[in-house]
Amino acid sequence: MYSEMHTKLSAMETCMDVLEDNLEKKLAEKLAKIVDKRVNKLKKGITESVINVRSDIDKEINYLTKNDDLQKLQDNLLTRKDDKKLNLVVHMLPYSTNENLERKVYALFCDGLKLNNFKITSAERKLS
Repeated sequence: MYSEMHTKLSAMETCMDVLEDNLEKKLAEKLAKIVDKRVNKLKKGITESVINVRSDIDKEINYLTKNDDLQKLQDNLLTRKDDKKLNLVVHMLPYSTNENLERKVYALFCDGLKLNNFKITSAERKLS
């Protein structure tokens, strides 16, 4: 009788070991699936963010390239000195007492047109 109980107890222990192993495997698989889903969601969000950042960088590069073209045009104009075609007329520039007209026109082009690296050789008011 003792040997029969020992055999049944041993069989139950074996069965319990198998159940525990199966339970561990199932839990590990379930946990891995949950982690994979969350990682994939995060990965998708990061991928979208990277795409947005790349798009923003491309826009900035295009903008800078266009400004580089403006700089080339500006440099080209600077090399052509004393050319009457380079004279500019500014209408309706407000008058102020003791004004420095060259500085005022320079500020207009720098601030208003976002130009740089140019020189105003002279500025004068004309009667219209």
